[in-house]
Amino acid sequence: MAFRPSTAAFRLTKAQIVERSAIVSRLEEQADRLSKVVAEANEVIEKTITAVNAEIEEYNTILADARKFASAVAQQAQDEIDKASERWQASRRGEAASAWASEWEYADLSEIDLASVEPVEELEVEHAVILDELPIAIGEDEWRH
Repeated sequence: MAFRPSTAAFRLTKAQIVERSAIVSRLEEQADRLSKVVAEANEVIEKTITAVNAEIEEYNTILADARKFASAVAQQAQDEIDKASERWQASRRGEAASAWASEWEYADLSEIDLASVEPVEELEVEHAVILDELPIAIGEDEWRH
């Protein structure tokens, strides 16, 4: 005769039901704490990024002044070079002056991009619900068939 397990093997004991309830409670409490910490972290991230971006915008404003200054220096130098004779422009001094003006004209004074950081994603913590909804026992209908 083949072994047939009893229905008791597929039913939680009172002690297991109590233990499951305790674990569910602990999971729910920890999920609440976790959710609060994530919200606090996102608040700090948002405030920090806002402050960083305000400073970047101010830096870029000053950088615009630097670009105007460099452009004016380059233009003034180019105007002087253009007034000079072709012979002087082709000389070592003329080439050095052109190189100097080009350095000012093409200096990399491009803006800094604004900072961006993704917030911490709200975590899907449904484990307490999953554990709590697991059946305590096999239903009588399933056992009979």
